[in-house]
This record gives sequence, C-alpha cells and structure tokens, in this order.
Amino acid sequence: MRGRNLRFWRRYALELLGIGLGAAFFCLVVSAMGAKPEALPGVLMCTPYYLSMGCAFGLILCCFSIHISYLPLILAMGSTRREAFWGFLLCRLAVVAAAAVVSLLVWLLLPGDVARDGLTLLPLLALLMLLSSHLGSLMGLLYQKWKGLGICILAVLCGAAGAGASVTVMTSSRGTALLSQWMGPLGTWIAVGTVLWLLLGAADLLLTRNTLRRREVKL
Repeated sequence: MRGRNLRFWRRYALELLGIGLGAAFFCLVVSAMGAKPEALPGVLMCTPYYLSMGCAFGLILCCFSIHISYLPLILAMGSTRREAFWGFLLCRLAVVAAAAVVSLLVWLLLPGDVARDGLTLLPLLALLMLLSSHLGSLMGLLYQKWKGLGICILAVLCGAAGAGASVTVMTSSRGTALLSQWMGPLGTWIAVGTVLWLLLGAADLLLTRNTLRRREVKL
C-alpha cells in the first residue's frame, strides 16, 4: 500500500481502538462509583471485558459506515481497489490484536479468579470482536441494497451490546465474580465461534471484494 493510504488506515485503527478504550474507561468509572472499596480490585480486573465490548461496538458501527462513506471517498481520492480492500482488512485485524494484547497484559499483571478466568476466555473475546467486525461490514453491504433491513439489524445488535454493557457494569459494581461465572460455560463454544467466524469472514471478504470491483468512482 502507498504511504498515504497506510497512514490513514493506521490512524483509523488508532481511532477505533480509542473508542474501545474510551468505552472501557467510562464503564470502569461507573462501576467504581458504585462499588465498595474492597470490591475495587475486582472491578479493575474486569477492564478487558469493557475494552472488548467497546471495541466490538466500535467495529460494528465503523465497519458499517466505512462501506457507506469512506471506501467511496478513498477511491475518489486515487487509492486503488486493492489498497482499499487490504487497508480495510488490516485495520480491523490491528484493532482486535491490540485489544487482545492489552487484555492479556492486564490479566497477566493482576492476580485473582477473574484474571485467571479472563485468560481462559481471551480467545472467545477475540472471536467476538472479529465477529463484530464482519457483522458490521456485512450490514454496511446490506444497507447499500436494502437500507431498512440494514438499519434494523444494526439497531438490534447495538441494543444487544448496550444490554451486555449494562449487565457487566451492574455485575462488577457489586464486586462479585458473576461475570466470569456467566461467561465461563461459553468457553466450550470457542470451536463453534471459530466456525461461525470463518463462515462470516469468508462471506464478508468475498462480498467486499466483489463490491469494490463493481463500485463506481464518483468525483
């Protein structure tokens, strides 16, 4: 990729990661405000959960909007379709990888049951972020043909993300390990999540590539 295109996608990835960090910080502050002093370590150990949810939410919204606004823009500015395709893909992977590394460092440095359970569930959280990026991208593609259906699916996913964030905040504010206990059994579904990710990823990449090939450049 050319330098200008690479710099922009790098900046876009950093902004996406900033959305996840901002959401994590907000949930952390809200949880800490309602927690007892002895429960604060448990709240801190839940930071990677907040970060993963924030990044997943940001990936859904941004991947949705990239198809509508940014891809036509960079094509009109002279970027090739190949650069747009690989930039979009690598941007998403960089956000997921960075969030996973931050979560890993937090759970390695902090002792406790929540941290230990978090390390076990880290692959599942990474899969959820990857699935979110593919869902957002597919909804952006869907929106271009059937706007109403794309908006409805986006609203449902955003509502589910908001409900998950509320449950997480309320759980950690009581200083309990209910979040880990609730997510623990889901670790057995990592194989199912991997298969689903492969299917959604293949559909997303194939449709995105075909759409970019047919997209008209509007100056």
